[in-house]
Amino acid sequence: MLTNPALRLLVIVITLAGLLAVGYAGALRVNEEAANNTVALAVDYTEVAQAAALSGIDESRLLTQLKQAGATHVAITEQTLEQALGEVPGPWPLYLQPHVELPESQPWRVSKALRAKLPGVFYKQAGRAVAKVSSPIMLMRDIGVGYDHHVEVLAWKAGLAIVARPLPDFVHTRPSVDASLDAAKDTEADLVVFAGSEVLGYKGLIEYVAAGLQQRGLQWGMIEIVPQQGEYSLARALDYKLIRTHSISAQEMLQTFIPDAIRRFSLAVRERKVRLCYVRLSFIGDDPAANNVDYVGQLAQRLQSDGFTLGSPVPHAAIGLPAPIRAILVAVVVVAACMLYLCLVGGRTKGFDWLFALVAAGAALLSGLPWGGALLAALIFPTLGVCSLRLRDHPHPRPALRGLGLFIGLSLVSTLGGLMVAAFLTDLPHLSGVELFRGVKLAQFLPILVVAFVFAARSMRSYREVRLEMGEHSGQWPALRAGIQEMLGYAVRYWHVLAILFGVAAVAMLLMRSGNEPLLPVPGLEVKLRALLDNLLGVRPRSKEIFFAHPLMVVALIWLASGARRGLWVALTAGMIGQVSIINTFCHLHTPLVVALTRTGHGLWIGLLGGLVLWAIIRIASRLSSPHPASEG
Repeated sequence: MLTNPALRLLVIVITLAGLLAVGYAGALRVNEEAANNTVALAVDYTEVAQAAALSGIDESRLLTQLKQAGATHVAITEQTLEQALGEVPGPWPLYLQPHVELPESQPWRVSKALRAKLPGVFYKQAGRAVAKVSSPIMLMRDIGVGYDHHVEVLAWKAGLAIVARPLPDFVHTRPSVDASLDAAKDTEADLVVFAGSEVLGYKGLIEYVAAGLQQRGLQWGMIEIVPQQGEYSLARALDYKLIRTHSISAQEMLQTFIPDAIRRFSLAVRERKVRLCYVRLSFIGDDPAANNVDYVGQLAQRLQSDGFTLGSPVPHAAIGLPAPIRAILVAVVVVAACMLYLCLVGGRTKGFDWLFALVAAGAALLSGLPWGGALLAALIFPTLGVCSLRLRDHPHPRPALRGLGLFIGLSLVSTLGGLMVAAFLTDLPHLSGVELFRGVKLAQFLPILVVAFVFAARSMRSYREVRLEMGEHSGQWPALRAGIQEMLGYAVRYWHVLAILFGVAAVAMLLMRSGNEPLLPVPGLEVKLRALLDNLLGVRPRSKEIFFAHPLMVVALIWLASGARRGLWVALTAGMIGQVSIINTFCHLHTPLVVALTRTGHGLWIGLLGGLVLWAIIRIASRLSSPHPASEG
């Protein structure tokens, strides 16, 4: 593609500089991710009390046993007004009575909370302030009024730190926010996980809540997968300094076996940077207390064997790339965009020099933005790797060896593209998992579409005729245009329609199965296979890579090296799914970089072996189906 020695040298220099820049960014990220390895194991106090009652033991004893097993925290939910008024004598339900006066035995925290959240309930009686809770207010009996001091003492005696769970309902003013956060801080908690479906201050007080958390030294646990209203706004207000939290709901635990729950928490910690495991207890079995002590113990041992330390976690530190490193990344993307242009258009074809300049300028401008550079890298690198392949007129002497070499080369180019995405988005918003790579869906289907279109056109007779007429070193565009015109001029047959529908369905399935919360559920057999691969390899490769795309790409490249043309574009398009999947692995920016590299490596060697097996099967089947000459008697 490049015949000018000076330009070729410039491309080599920029590429080498890009490799160094990517390595530098990757090293910064790996070091930070390795340093942040402290994980908290929190049990829910309400469930601890239930398990203790069912097993007939004291709550304090069970808390101590859980601490010894490996638990670091106990989560305490703020009491409601109705719970706090449980000692009030009189007919029930309370909210049907004219009013309820708080007796002297009620702790001061209830009055303090009500004064901040519902200041109108207090009145003077005999020279002192008394809280009269009237019937309309009792309709708000779920309002939070602080934490049960008795439970706090139990946690302290067991040596467990506290995760405070404020109730966000009816917290609509700054004094009420202060009262809620002060109550959490009074428990000596170091972590806060908001109860309910929204975060504290969701309705207009997010900035004030963030400032209050920081002033009191409280870390916020952001629950993954199950969103709370206002969580993204709070994350941004906290400058993304948060603790990723994973939990299995109480309802789900009724159907989840302990080994499966341990595997889920282990994956969340290792592969999604979760640093707070909110452990819901299991009530399957005759002795819930003993079973859950064993459960927590096994989970603690699993995390420690994975290289993590149990304790109080801290947010991930911000990573900043120097301006020269970002400039080098931009230069690499510009070079890659120009190379792809030359690959598809080629040469100094008359009338296209201005377009080359436009491609270079556009790539430079767009990649100047972190998300723009990441998007271009995700789109260009896998497409460039495959589209740079050339159809052969004569078979290679060793087609299998040549095909394997091409597969490794293509995969390295795609891996470099994935590392470029990771380098461009090396910032706390993306690494914390709050901000997502916005171009992930586009990066999944557009390269596949381009490869299908280009190689379908290259397989046309008119493409080859124009190439022969103009010469191999001429521009690509005239031949490609002729191939496209011939391709579009074909009569559409039924099998064409079926093939298109199948391809569209495959791409749709690919998109719907992507992400941590796919629209399509994973079949039960695949879930078991994933668990097996996790246990065998530590980091599971992607199923679509090892069972489908990589083997097909290996076979397609061996066909290419053999000089085959018929149906080659279909196999290359299917194999392209694997190259796109490599990019997508690095687009999950909350996944540690070492895990992403390991997952990619496992996918490549397993997919390569699968491709060799598939090629051998095809060769054997071809020989068995071919007619044999009659033997001479």
